[in-house]
Amino acid sequence: MNLAVAEVPTHGAEQELFGVDDIGRLIDMKEFDGAVLTDGSSVTQDAAWSSLEVNFKYGTADVASSQADDLIHLVRELGVPVLWGPRAPYSGPMDGESLRKLWRSNQRYDAIWAAAAHEMGEHGGNVGVFALYASCQVHWGLNTRSQEAVLLRNVMELLGPMIYHNTCNRYSIDGRGHSSIWSLGWVDVRRGPLWGRWHESRAAADQQAAELPALIVVDERGDWQVNQDSTIRCDITQRAHAGTTWWGARFQDELGTIEYRMLPGMLPWQFAEVR
Repeated sequence: MNLAVAEVPTHGAEQELFGVDDIGRLIDMKEFDGAVLTDGSSVTQDAAWSSLEVNFKYGTADVASSQADDLIHLVRELGVPVLWGPRAPYSGPMDGESLRKLWRSNQRYDAIWAAAAHEMGEHGGNVGVFALYASCQVHWGLNTRSQEAVLLRNVMELLGPMIYHNTCNRYSIDGRGHSSIWSLGWVDVRRGPLWGRWHESRAAADQQAAELPALIVVDERGDWQVNQDSTIRCDITQRAHAGTTWWGARFQDELGTIEYRMLPGMLPWQFAEVR
C-alpha cells in the first residue's frame, strides 16, 4: 500500500487563540461564538471563556491559504485588541476550583468536567489546565474505515512527538505546559496520546477504545451526560465518544477525517506554514 500524506485531501484545520485586551487581561470571547470571517473561516468559543477556535476549510495541504492566516486581518475583523497563544496570560492560583472559573460553562464542557471527576476523583480537577493552553489540529479527509486511514492515523501518532518538538523548536514555542497535560492524571491515561500506538486494522482500533467505558453518553435530547454505567463502552464511531478520546491522531467518522491533534498553539502565519 502506498500513501503519500501530501496527496490526501485535507478537510480543514482548527486553531485556538486567546483574546487579550490592550493591558494583557483575558477577554470573554462569547460574542464571537458563531462568527464567520469574510474568507469563510468560522469562529467558535472554545473550552475557556477567553479562547476562540478558528475553523479553516480548504482543499489540499499544498494550496492551503486563508485571510485568517494573517493575524492583523483576524484581529481587525473581530475587533479584538490581541489574539494570543500558546498559553493564556494567567498567573493566578492553579488549584482545580480556580481553574474551573476559567472554563466556559455550558452543557458539553460541564459534562466533561463532571466526567473527569467521576473517573479520577480529586485528580479529575486537573482537567482545568486545558483552559490555559491553546493547540492546533489538522484534518485529512478520507474514508475512516479504510486501511489507508488506519495507516495514516498510525503514522501520525508514531511521528507525533517529533512533529510537536520540531514545531516548538522552529518557532521558539515553550510547549512543555501543553505536552504535560496528559501526565496530570485527570482521566485514564489510555484516553490520551500513547505515542507509538499502532493498530493493524480499524476493528483493532475500535476494540482498543472499547476496553474503556464511555466517558460521556448522549441523552435523547442530544445533551452530554456523565456515563454512570460501566457496561456502556467507548464507541469511537460515535462523535461524543470520539471527541472524548484524546489520541494524538484520531478517527472522526462523522466528519470523514483523520484528525492530528498534537500541535502547540501558534500564531496564524506559523500555523499556515506548518499546514
